[in-house]
Amino acid sequence: MNHYCKNLFTLLVFSFLGSRIYAQYGPQFENRDFEQWTSRDEQSVSEPVHWHSGGTATGGFAGFVSSQIEQSTHPRPGSSGTKSVKLYPTRILGVTANGNLTNGRMNAGSMSAAGAENYNYTQRSQSAFNTPINQLPDSLTVWVCFRSSSTSSRAQVKAVVHGDADYRLIANGTESPSDKHVATAALSFYRTAPNGGSYNWRRLSIPFQNTGPCTDVRYILMTATTNETPGSGSTSDDMFVDDILLVYNPTLSMGQLASNSYAPGDAITIPFTLTGTMSPDNFNASANKVIAQLSDANGSFSNPTELGCLTTNTSGSITAQIPNVPNGSNYQVRVVSTNYPMTGTNIQVISIMPSTFNITVTANPSQGGTVTGGGTYNSGQSCTVSATANTGYTFTNWTENGNVVSTNASYTFTVEGNRSLVANFEANTIPLSQGCNWFSSNVEITLDDLKAALLSALNNASGIKITSQSNGYTIWNGSFWRGSLNPFEVSQMYVIDVPSACEITLEAIPINPAAQPITIFPGFNWIGFPLNTSMSVEDAFAGFAVSGDKISSKSQNAIYTGIRWEGTLNTLVPGQGYMFESSQTGNRTFIFPSGR
Repeated sequence: MNHYCKNLFTLLVFSFLGSRIYAQYGPQFENRDFEQWTSRDEQSVSEPVHWHSGGTATGGFAGFVSSQIEQSTHPRPGSSGTKSVKLYPTRILGVTANGNLTNGRMNAGSMSAAGAENYNYTQRSQSAFNTPINQLPDSLTVWVCFRSSSTSSRAQVKAVVHGDADYRLIANGTESPSDKHVATAALSFYRTAPNGGSYNWRRLSIPFQNTGPCTDVRYILMTATTNETPGSGSTSDDMFVDDILLVYNPTLSMGQLASNSYAPGDAITIPFTLTGTMSPDNFNASANKVIAQLSDANGSFSNPTELGCLTTNTSGSITAQIPNVPNGSNYQVRVVSTNYPMTGTNIQVISIMPSTFNITVTANPSQGGTVTGGGTYNSGQSCTVSATANTGYTFTNWTENGNVVSTNASYTFTVEGNRSLVANFEANTIPLSQGCNWFSSNVEITLDDLKAALLSALNNASGIKITSQSNGYTIWNGSFWRGSLNPFEVSQMYVIDVPSACEITLEAIPINPAAQPITIFPGFNWIGFPLNTSMSVEDAFAGFAVSGDKISSKSQNAIYTGIRWEGTLNTLVPGQGYMFESSQTGNRTFIFPSGR
């Protein structure tokens, strides 16, 4: 017996019964991808779960109609599934019965193809034959492949949203009860391929026409048929259906920002509400992104700055950071989407002004030196703090919370928050062991300064001797100094003999290495180390040493191979003197690197 020529597509799914299609916004058809099939023993037919044809029909002629649908292994292009549903016509008692698919139930009650007792209907008393819905969709999308021998034949998809009734889509084109009609989405379409030809699929997008008169949205009833006219078409025609989706037009709005005043670097959270179908899962679209944008200082989005984005089809929030932009009170923030290009409502105006932070500087110990550069600064502003050692002290480093942040007396940084910086100074003390010591000074002292420091550290004990490489020596006999040491040069090394171990304190300004060039003669040279921090041998003599040059401390040595220094001496230490053996036949001038 003939089914319907006019069909209705209805979409609604609250659960997918293991369906491969991911959750979409709003009510959808159950098993809308036709991956789940159930065998009904009483009819000996197999139907897709929650979809039906003649095999489960009611009516006086139900025994004469067949299912006219079957499982197909030809899914739509781009599908991740393996199945679709195939509809096909057949001849029943000499009448062409169109292939018919519905999410409701089929009634076969007339011998006439267009008889009033032939209809698809919502059967509210049986959950398998109705699809509840509580929200009106904007359109119905479905993939179809209609193969026909005629270029003029048209198949049809139709869906009706209706109120609380066992609604009928009747073969003669009428509907009942008409006062329960809410909206209809219907489309008749020509073949996509000749009968028996290629599987040429087409995605239909059918808008719902909300013509009423009912406004009580309760159910959706859908029909797909191989011919829009009952009893027409060829039995060689067939139609494939796959991946139905009810589409709800999306909306996007930005939530209220926590503040309307920010500074560069501040964190900002942009909430948004996204509803509707943003990424139809039967369209193979890229993932949707919601992007938060910042205008220029005048509120223009002609070249917006992206604050952040979130890949999503639902509501959420974007956490971002205010960029370093010019000050202004007319910036605007908005959200936009990609898959369904929209600009969210509730664009908001914000001001962006720099925050101010306090930079505190102190000297440790307080008598060790002076510090400058502290104060109040704008966020992002450059700040330079400086430390100057007092006589008898040497600057060592800047620390913050006990961590070294710079070893330069002048420290420059970008202000990004409150900071408490400490300039650390060390008294110029040099340890001497009993007996012979290779000594050099890193502060500007005289021979009398060195003598006084030694006598103070050793309580005037006799036997203190200071020897230079070529300028003589002087020795303390317990009452006076005798011998001749002249001149005294801070750039040189001196051998100091002491009767017992001690520490000497030298109070003077630090040496400027650039002002103390050292003449390196052929052979052995007693040289001082004028810096207040240690330095590697590689760095100290970089660009100066030639192959065969040697450097020795009292207990270690190294030789330059022309490529690198090799030996046990790796580091030069303040307060110690060194023996440099030049491999050259002429004099050379050497200056220690500074600022390291």
